[in-house]
Amino acid sequence: QMREHDARIPDDLKKKINTRIGAVKDVLSKEGASAAEIKQATEELALEAQEIGKIVYESAQKRTSSADNKETKGDVVDAEVVDDFKQQ
Repeated sequence: QMREHDARIPDDLKKKINTRIGAVKDVLSKEGASAAEIKQATEELALEAQEIGKIVYESAQKRTSSADNKETKGDVVDAEVVDDFKQQ
């Protein structure tokens, strides 16, 4: 997600996430790393990564609401669908 939405993600968040990724790699490369250490490092990374999801979601919501507003500016026509080929 970071590469795909790079322009929307603040630099300080990118740095935090890259730091957490490095921490996970360090723990995984360490011989004898405990499950607790691995879990803690991955949870810390996941928390930071959730911020990306939040930013992407909010951005998508803004685009959707903007598109909805543009679509509703036209005249609204109420219509009924009639099936002429309906068997009687």
